[in-house]
Amino acid sequence: MIKKFMKNKKGFTLIELVVVVAILGILALLVVPNVVNRIKETRETVIDANIKVINNAIKMYYAEQGDYPDISRAQEGKEIEELLNKLQTAGYLDANEVTNALKAFENVSITVNTVQNTSKVTSIEKKRDYKLSLLLKVNGLI
Repeated sequence: MIKKFMKNKKGFTLIELVVVVAILGILALLVVPNVVNRIKETRETVIDANIKVINNAIKMYYAEQGDYPDISRAQEGKEIEELLNKLQTAGYLDANEVTNALKAFENVSITVNTVQNTSKVTSIEKKRDYKLSLLLKVNGLI
């Protein structure tokens, strides 16, 4: 009777389930680091794209106005916001571009390059970690 019961029973054994769970765990270990790296790369790409859009807006501003945007009214630490508002007000950036840039720049240090001894912005760039840059340069990676 027990043989008959076991013979008709359908399903997976404990060993089969453990093997499947182990395989899934190994696959997860291989995939998760790649996904995390892709997210970081994507954030960097978004930041770089926003910087290019803003620098192009600054160039268009200069080409049409004959001068660079002035951010002399900006409070300390609010230079980027002042620049973006100035470019939006003048019609060189739209509201979505400003919102996206501010969101992308939340945890990033941005350098505002100006004409010497003025507050007229010529471009912006991501602040570099000079120690890391020097290390990469010494090792021939950049």
